[in-house]
Amino acid sequence: MITLSTMNIARIRTTVILFSLIVALSQALIARGGSENPDLPREIYFPDSLLRFPEFQSYIDTYAPEEDCLCFTTSGYLNAVGYEVFVHRFTGSDVPRKGTIWLVHGYLHHSGYYLDFASRLAAEGWDLILMDLPGHGLSGGDPADIGDFAEYGDLIQDLTEFPMFSESPRPWVAMGHSTGASALIEHGLSFSPGFDRYILLAPLVRSASWNLSQFGLSLGGRRIKDIPRRIRKSSGDGDFMRFMRTEDFLAPRRIPVSWVEALVRWNDELERTPSSIWNRAFASIDITIIQGDSDSVVDWRYNLPFLNELLPRADFREIAGARHDLLFESADLRTQVMGILYDALNSAHAETR
Repeated sequence: MITLSTMNIARIRTTVILFSLIVALSQALIARGGSENPDLPREIYFPDSLLRFPEFQSYIDTYAPEEDCLCFTTSGYLNAVGYEVFVHRFTGSDVPRKGTIWLVHGYLHHSGYYLDFASRLAAEGWDLILMDLPGHGLSGGDPADIGDFAEYGDLIQDLTEFPMFSESPRPWVAMGHSTGASALIEHGLSFSPGFDRYILLAPLVRSASWNLSQFGLSLGGRRIKDIPRRIRKSSGDGDFMRFMRTEDFLAPRRIPVSWVEALVRWNDELERTPSSIWNRAFASIDITIIQGDSDSVVDWRYNLPFLNELLPRADFREIAGARHDLLFESADLRTQVMGILYDALNSAHAETR
């Protein structure tokens, strides 16, 4: 069992709702007015065989916190955009429900990182829906890869229309870190707005190694299929960095060149997207963007001005000394991040009361 003392992790009582119960719940939601789209998945499933896999037991031992929380959790798979996607649903017990947070992790991370964070907010009344992006965590797909960033947006749309999730309480707060923020931006540009507020943490538009990536693709991108992952210092919390470097057994160790190519194509598409589409997607929605000024993973000096021009309503909050993994920073910096998050969440809740 891995303990991260500085992250104040507490064990979640992981409640696995088996196939028959989930089917019954999904059918009940459909009967109460779920989505009419016949192509959407209707069932979340959790194979009994997965419980016997050493990898899943390692997942529970590694990522589940040690103490019980006052929340209920459901975990399992659903089929979306051609992938088997692993999802978690957290709901508080015996507390008024404040709304729903849709949490999307960053590149090379997965939802296991956020179980403590989710359990804490669920105990305070928020529902949380977490997913492993394709190629990450326990989801299907080629490791750390995606065919096109549009698939990230399509996945989020599928989840919002999935019967078990579509009736989640409002407001809906979309929270994404790094590539998770990219996924939420792509979703907003491609679909009718469905979220009531956005919180974007260290959003990825261009990576910190953008020019080097471009140069590498021009020289040998088609001949090289992947490159070794280099884990940069993304947090001032030594325990977190040690965990990420040596103990996160789900972490991909190589980066597919095809993912970098997809990121480059997505940047080209963003630059060609008319401002009218950005306005349609985001002009009426409150957005909080949090960025550390010691981030060496994304090119924040390019990304923030780019987003500022296209998201004039966004509240940009820069944290001195903070690195990329804002929710896993050292205690003093993490306190600042959480203060901004709570301000945004409380504001979203107050607007719907």
